[in-house]
Amino acid sequence: MPGFDYWLISTGPRGKSVGGGMYKKDKPDDRPRNFIGVENIDAAIQEFRGAGGMQVMEKQEVPGQGWSFIGADPEGNMIALWQQTTPRPAQRPAQRAARKPRRAAKKGKKSKSRR
Repeated sequence: MPGFDYWLISTGPRGKSVGGGMYKKDKPDDRPRNFIGVENIDAAIQEFRGAGGMQVMEKQEVPGQGWSFIGADPEGNMIALWQQTTPRPAQRPAQRAARKPRRAAKKGKKSKSRR
């Protein structure tokens, strides 16, 4: 989104790690916010409210990406719900780097060992 600095973060290889993001604070009192991925954001919002959560920011679309909702639990901790709407990139199988063929040593010269 224009004017919104956001960086994706990964804790390891794709599909075997926890992903996340980081953005620049808007206000000095902004605090970390955990996003929880859900399959159905409307059902998750209803469940969140039923457990005593309060809405901080209504459900909104992130164009071309998904839907988010931000709330606070009964203790005031910020929690965000996220529903992805675009398919995530397919996981690619690990590819081995192509090895360069070794050059044959020229006759009459000794090859040096790389030990």
